[in-house]
Amino acid sequence: MPKKMAKNKPWQKGLAVMLTVLMVCTGVLAFPATAESSEISLYMNGVQRYPDVAPVLQDNRTMVPVRYIAETLGADVHWYGSERKVSIHKDEKTILLYIDSPLVTVDGKESTLDTSPFILNNRTMVPIRFVSETLGAKVDWVQSERAVYVTDLRLNTLSVELTEEDNKRVFMIKTSQNAAFERIETEEKERVLIRVENVVLNTSGQTVSVGKNGVSGYTLSQEADGSAWVDIELLKGQIVKEEVFSDRYLLHLPLPIGEVAFGSYQGVDAVRLQADGSPGISLFALTSPHRAVMDIDSAYLLNSGGSFAVDHDYIEQVRYAQHDPDTVRVVVDLTRPAATFTARENGSIYLLLAPDIEQINIKEDSAGGELTVFSSGSMEVSSSQQDKKTSLLIPYARWSEGLSVTVEVEGKNQTVHTAADIEKTLEVGGAVIKSIKGSSQEAGISLEITWTEEAKDREVRQPNRQEVIVKAGREDPPPLTGRVIVIDPGHGGYDTGAVGPTGLREKEVVLAVGLMMRDLLVEQGAEVVMTRDRDVYLTLSDRVALAHQVRADVFVSVHANGFENPAAHGTSTHYMDNHQDSRPLAQLVHSHMLSEVERRDRGVKISNFHVLRETNMPSCLVEIAFVTNPEEEALLKTTAFREKAARGIVQGLMVFFDQHR
Repeated sequence: MPKKMAKNKPWQKGLAVMLTVLMVCTGVLAFPATAESSEISLYMNGVQRYPDVAPVLQDNRTMVPVRYIAETLGADVHWYGSERKVSIHKDEKTILLYIDSPLVTVDGKESTLDTSPFILNNRTMVPIRFVSETLGAKVDWVQSERAVYVTDLRLNTLSVELTEEDNKRVFMIKTSQNAAFERIETEEKERVLIRVENVVLNTSGQTVSVGKNGVSGYTLSQEADGSAWVDIELLKGQIVKEEVFSDRYLLHLPLPIGEVAFGSYQGVDAVRLQADGSPGISLFALTSPHRAVMDIDSAYLLNSGGSFAVDHDYIEQVRYAQHDPDTVRVVVDLTRPAATFTARENGSIYLLLAPDIEQINIKEDSAGGELTVFSSGSMEVSSSQQDKKTSLLIPYARWSEGLSVTVEVEGKNQTVHTAADIEKTLEVGGAVIKSIKGSSQEAGISLEITWTEEAKDREVRQPNRQEVIVKAGREDPPPLTGRVIVIDPGHGGYDTGAVGPTGLREKEVVLAVGLMMRDLLVEQGAEVVMTRDRDVYLTLSDRVALAHQVRADVFVSVHANGFENPAAHGTSTHYMDNHQDSRPLAQLVHSHMLSEVERRDRGVKISNFHVLRETNMPSCLVEIAFVTNPEEEALLKTTAFREKAARGIVQGLMVFFDQHR
């Protein structure tokens, strides 16, 4: 049976209440409701410490006993119970902190903390970072360990770093002040053990995996006597050089070279070496026989050297070996010289055998244009399209000494060109390919192809690794391309031609229609020659002579009819039978014009007009309508009717040329 608890007497209850109040007021039992008591580890100068009240989190800040942290850092601590404040004094610095208040004073200057000091288990808890850093110490929080590290910067601290300097891999043990370094011999040749006296670690004892630059990993540990150990495990037991200074210990480590194989890098033939680092590399060529050589400084082979054959046009085999204790050598046996480059990516070193651009063929015919680039080795071409331009970049490529550029346009072979011609811009002058410009850059060879307006459906493709083709089709030319057409607006100048009832003059009407015809014909690709494009007078012989001079394919004279009887109206077209194609020309022009203007059909007639009789090409003369007829004069005044006439005549011309190619 449980023992009954004795009842307190009234005076005992009162005494208990008074004692509780007193203890709370004096801070003996006071503590904040928000403090987190989950375990936090504390390290001072590399050694784990265990204060009588463990660190806690308050408002996401680590709080520790003020006397423990401050006195460890060499400060004096005083408690003023009546004022509920604590003072910390070190050298010339004084800190005043107040219980349950964020107010803080440092050397007389007030500021505010983001969390307030409080009493826990009769200890004044203060923010460790603020106090430590104010006293000149370094504070680090490691979330994964839930640990806080405080390092007195007055002490000699130790850190390690694995670096690359001037393509050399260096494992460095560094101290903030002078220190004594001692190498301890071990039986394992892959192990290097260093003891350093009178130092503290920036972090706690830890093991770090590296797995590159010759280092597998290392372990740091702190001894209670103030010494520290650095235990390094190498990937292979070789050290190029050791250097000891007053404040650092350097291990110069070789770069381990793993698998050696043949493949490609960015589409370029390459020997790949497995090596995670940036060593010093020397490239050179040997002759008799041809060889490309790469020496890797401060490196060693993880495996013994060897060789392997390569199925390639000019590469026979690859050989590799430990040339001397500090150098790995790779030799590529070649059937001819080759330029070499190096690249580093994703834990590999590449010896690239640059492709030579040996030939560029440019060919153009009625279907389009094509440019083909041939190289001696593998290439991976990048391309981009801009307005009327196609750009190519061939990484790591160079011009072959015997590069030839051939141009064939419409079956005509042109002179073979060289790289120098391309770099100055080679004018092709084709209907599709206008020009090509090349340049040799550090990144490789670039080519820029400029196209004409007729180029369409541009594409870049690689049928194989040693060939790239740039191709463009040809826009179908306008139907009247290459045709020369003379338009002859009748009369002009003082010769007004027929005049209508309201004064409309024939010369004005036919000039306007002729200019409209010109614009429509130019859109269809024709070369249009106007006997007059303004109000000037020309003799009939001048008009004929111009048509002969420009070697016109057809001649069309434009007129508006006139007659004494104002009732006369309608449309007619005239020709002479001195050319076999004049009649079909006149018939086609007349029928299409008539369908547009919709006036009375006065027919197609043989007429002995000077401009028809004296011209030696198919010719016709149109009479659109009667300017002397009131109704037709009104129509001839309008832009719409004039456009119909011009459109009809042009349609007839297009059909004529389609039938008479």
